[in-house]
Amino acid sequence: MPNNDIQFGKWWNGLSALGKMQQDKFVTLDNCDIHSEVGLVMPQLAMTSESTTPNEACLNAIDPSGNIFFCSTASGKIWKRTTAGAYSLVATNSNGAHTGCRYFNGFLWYWTSTKLGYYQISGSVTLSIASPCVVTLASHGLVTGQAVTFSTTGALPTGITAGTTYYVRPDTSLTEVNEFWLYDTEAHATTGGSTGRIDTSGSQSGTHTMFVHSFATGTDFREGIEANNTLIIANGRYIARIDATNTFSANELTLPAQYKATCLKNIGDDVLIGTYVSTDVAYCRVFLWDTVSTSWTFEDEVFEIGINCFVQLDNIIVAQCGTSGRFYYWTGRQMSYFGKIRGITTALGEQKSVVYNGRPLFANATKIYSIHREDSALPFAFCGEYTCTGTIQSLAVQGQTLLASVGTGVDKKGTAYATAIIETPESQNKIADIRIGYDIYPEGVGIETKMNGGSYVAQTEIIDINEREVYFDGGLEYGVIAQAKITLTPSGSNIPKVKLIKFL
Repeated sequence: MPNNDIQFGKWWNGLSALGKMQQDKFVTLDNCDIHSEVGLVMPQLAMTSESTTPNEACLNAIDPSGNIFFCSTASGKIWKRTTAGAYSLVATNSNGAHTGCRYFNGFLWYWTSTKLGYYQISGSVTLSIASPCVVTLASHGLVTGQAVTFSTTGALPTGITAGTTYYVRPDTSLTEVNEFWLYDTEAHATTGGSTGRIDTSGSQSGTHTMFVHSFATGTDFREGIEANNTLIIANGRYIARIDATNTFSANELTLPAQYKATCLKNIGDDVLIGTYVSTDVAYCRVFLWDTVSTSWTFEDEVFEIGINCFVQLDNIIVAQCGTSGRFYYWTGRQMSYFGKIRGITTALGEQKSVVYNGRPLFANATKIYSIHREDSALPFAFCGEYTCTGTIQSLAVQGQTLLASVGTGVDKKGTAYATAIIETPESQNKIADIRIGYDIYPEGVGIETKMNGGSYVAQTEIIDINEREVYFDGGLEYGVIAQAKITLTPSGSNIPKVKLIKFL
């Protein structure tokens, strides 16, 4: 092979952060799998629409049974997806659009920007048939005047209507920690007595569940995580807590006044807190907190417009920051530059990252990128693995199922393969021909070329089964700059696998 030949085949290096600079990385890797068989690139399975029932952009939470609850960021609606993939609207939060949700202590906790509530999904609530009706729910944590509604798998007793709002009073004549009465208005619940108090009669059946519309108030609720048997929630400049008895504290930690907590991440027994100041301030801070002390252990400044979300890489925590696709990693005391996904813009948004089948994934716009290495001897690589049907609000993993809320519904990783697109860096050598070394199914390999910064031109491919190459009949105009775009188009179960790209 002539000395000026160039080969591109180090797929494990992933996407380039440097654009047109010639190197052992790639300008584009869309719908590509570079990890399953190291040394090859192949199409990834396609994301397809599973349901249009959650027809609003949603955040999500999963319970121990594997049911996923999708909480709308546009309204108070909450949908449930069972492990069988069946969707249903289970509740509507009267406080409006959600900014976060999390399963904890037998409940689905949800929050809007300033209101916190929960939906009972573990165990059942008991309603007595009596005058007055006594509601029993262990360690309910409710206070007088809070609004609740009920649902059932069977029939509620006469006097209680599913979906109707009632108001709580844990009276001193009851076992207050576990029992309460119901009233028809908040004012009647606050006053107490018999006026407006709910009586029940008749019979009942099935399992009853309860939805609490307003458990507590906050300043600017955002992401929440479970840490040390408590639920920690970002609450503006404060960090809020719900303990194992469902007791709420709005201020367990106070950050400096200009910072708002945006995202949280567990690091052993500690919590890493990402922050944001404003769209006009190009710096923010990260704080490490032990979840017990009244102050943080370490802090570090990041010169970006906000820390958008955290991503778990093996034993490394990286933070996606700012508006230009840059990532930083936590050293144990400070943030250090990690890398960049070139050509994307980013913004605040929790639940844009999950770990799926051992691969950390990060969502941006309609794309899902992996940030992964298959072996500790290899570098971490960015790769565009999936493309969704709409803009991604959140990612979820249910067993072996990858799901994405896309605003008009929920996408799911399917069983059919997508068409993969690979774009090489520009080469400044004089190029006459481009050849693709393949492993299997060369019929799915397509070649386009770009010379001297012009437009891509599709070529007529020729398959050489002896050399195991796909190429075209030369004839490239010699020029200063050459670039190639390779498409890998599957046909049913036949998927092309490519070893390398050669510029001759």
